[in-house]
Amino acid sequence: MREAARALGYVYNRGAAILRGRRSTTIGMVINDLTNPFFVELLVAIERVLAQAGYTTLMAHTAERLETQTRVLRSMREHNVAGLIMSPARGTPDELAAEIQSWGIPLVLVMRPMGPDVDTIGVDNSYGFALATEHLIGQGHTRIAFAGNRKGYAVANQRRQGFLSAMAKHALPVGDDWIIDVPLTPEGGRNAHLRCLCQPVPRQRVSQARLESPQFQRIR
Repeated sequence: MREAARALGYVYNRGAAILRGRRSTTIGMVINDLTNPFFVELLVAIERVLAQAGYTTLMAHTAERLETQTRVLRSMREHNVAGLIMSPARGTPDELAAEIQSWGIPLVLVMRPMGPDVDTIGVDNSYGFALATEHLIGQGHTRIAFAGNRKGYAVANQRRQGFLSAMAKHALPVGDDWIIDVPLTPEGGRNAHLRCLCQPVPRQRVSQARLESPQFQRIR
């Protein structure tokens, strides 16, 4: 039968199989920022695990645009994905998670939580930035700036609180211009470091969200 199928050029129609009542073996992955190396590594790891379990992946990049995310999610639903792994675009309302779940699609969020009733994989941003700041203080640095402050951005707020708590623990001052509001991009990191270096008394170190940026390495 397989030899006959190859001779006839038969291609398995996954959509038709789903219509016949078979379970979908496609997992949707919606990522907000593929310029971040973290998400690229995450995608590779997820795809490897899914392949071992017999699943294929359908990946989409929203580039932090809500309108793109809406279109992508509609497409995922049309493809009847068996599950959805999603890092929401900035500004995504928490209500969206309940809407996706109402479609009957299992949902797991990455990095950005959307309410307490949704499975989420993330990091303790506050604790992580407190540790990073403690490390710099332990190296003898006292004039430390925080780059990556984004108004209305929960992750940035958590990171800032971790930085401020560590500075307060050691009774170190934090000037108003030491909290730098820049996009969480390599270019944003470059601009933050240049702003620090151009100040009358340059900051000794910068606690930043993405120190792997090539711009930062060149400045160093």
